[in-house]
Amino acid sequence: MELFLLVLRFGLNHSQLDQLKKQRAEGVVSMNDEEMFEKVLGPEKNGYVRAYGPGKGVTEFFGVKPTKAALIKQVEAARKEASEQVEQAKKEANERVDKITRDVEKQMADMNKKWEEKFQILLSNTRSSAPRDESNEEVTESE
Repeated sequence: MELFLLVLRFGLNHSQLDQLKKQRAEGVVSMNDEEMFEKVLGPEKNGYVRAYGPGKGVTEFFGVKPTKAALIKQVEAARKEASEQVEQAKKEANERVDKITRDVEKQMADMNKKWEEKFQILLSNTRSSAPRDESNEEVTESE
């Protein structure tokens, strides 16, 4: 079993870490938690657990460590949100596809209408300008 020794620094100025946290919140300092600990407690040593002092844990100082149940809830909430976003994106994509389909169908109907009009004009012009074969008409009348 690996032994961890708790390094306690009695007489440590507790306000030093508090001050660094405030400076980080204000944007003056851009250190992460580990860098702040290293500055206050000194460099990390293998086999040692660093602590802020007696009775004070890391999770107490930097915030509550989430429980497994809380993490599961966060994951489920993130999944639900992602699923809703995917569904919304699918819905928007389907709406766009439907709109494009309607537009294309309308354009095709307009083109068909124009071609039908042109065909009717062409057909009427062909009938009116076609030379009549009078000999054929006479034969038809005599029969």
